[in-house]
Amino acid sequence: MKTALSVLLLCPSLAPAAVVSKTRVASRPASVVWTAASADGYHFAWLAVEGNKEAWLLDGQEVLQGVQGDLTYYHELGRTCEAALSQDGRLAVLRRSPLRPGMPRTFSVWEDDRFGPEYEEIYELVRSPDGRHLAYAARRDGQWRVVLDGREQARAFPDYRPHELRISDSGGLEYLAYDGPSMLRVRDGKILETMPQKNLELSADGRHTLFKQTLHGSFRVLIDGKPVGKDYPSVAAPALAPDGKRLAFFAGPTSDGPFRAIIDGRETGPELHGIETAGGARFFFAPGSGQAFWFGRQGGAWSLFTEGAAEGPYKSISGRPALAFSPSGRHRAYAADTKSAGLQIYVDGAATTDAPAPLLQGTGIAFDGEDEYHYFEQEAFGGVFLVCASRAPKGKAPRCSAKARRLAEAAR
Repeated sequence: MKTALSVLLLCPSLAPAAVVSKTRVASRPASVVWTAASADGYHFAWLAVEGNKEAWLLDGQEVLQGVQGDLTYYHELGRTCEAALSQDGRLAVLRRSPLRPGMPRTFSVWEDDRFGPEYEEIYELVRSPDGRHLAYAARRDGQWRVVLDGREQARAFPDYRPHELRISDSGGLEYLAYDGPSMLRVRDGKILETMPQKNLELSADGRHTLFKQTLHGSFRVLIDGKPVGKDYPSVAAPALAPDGKRLAFFAGPTSDGPFRAIIDGRETGPELHGIETAGGARFFFAPGSGQAFWFGRQGGAWSLFTEGAAEGPYKSISGRPALAFSPSGRHRAYAADTKSAGLQIYVDGAATTDAPAPLLQGTGIAFDGEDEYHYFEQEAFGGVFLVCASRAPKGKAPRCSAKARRLAEAAR
């Protein structure tokens, strides 16, 4: 790859990372149409369809059945499948009510082996970071409300559903909602501010607003109402660092590219011909330092980029999310395919001794600490394995090994 960027080597590995254990935990049905994964990478859920039958499976075990259209409602309605899976293995999904003569079909949320109230529409299943709280937007009698932990919030909206739902671990709730031509920012039932703009987004922690403003055919990105950088013909994937101090987005002459990464208002890295990996176009911010990373394609080759450095090239990038960090942000891991070596796990810029089968679709790599990490892989005949690994010499990966034993026992 001809580029002025340096080779990315931010924190060299102590030694080639190696697999500690590989445990079979499930068999994947051939008819899976959707996969959801928990944030810690230890639980997965499948939506499987066989003939007229539909079912959700949690960690390989069937937990909810339906008939055609009950669980795959999104195909008919042009929607995206919605599922919320917590780190302790609690699954929440939407079900459309069965056909009943003379009755409209309604929606309800299934969680903990029971169904919640029925509504005309339900959107945006969202969990708090710790997974203990669940919220969604629901419509009944023409009025939209947010439902938090099974309780309807008092404030109602007739025009359009509340969106950009954010929940804190303490159960605090923030969201955006339309009020005629204006946008309301609501926190715990109280209106924080009224804004004339639409096309707003909330940061991941709900503390900041992102706005992509249209100006005579160009776009400008604003944080909390303040413009950052110049105007561009096309803007994609604006993102704030978790602490709200850094802004990144892609910009280009058209929505098809080529693209440049814009970090804190400055063009960074080379021109890219593609930015959409399996997990979509996005930026990753390392915990602690806030350093921005992104994947991009130059010609037919993919690389991992950061500010002033690059890593690659690769044939393709796997995993969702595509990049994982250790808690301190000093170590990173991802899966990439090369023409010569096939799929490899890369930790801190170096290929490991892992030689995995493809990652389980819809899942990625996750760290347990500074050294141990894990991922699910799927073999050609459907076997799903939890792989525990460590970047440290003689690492034991005790947490992952214990999780693998429990999942394997549940699968028997």
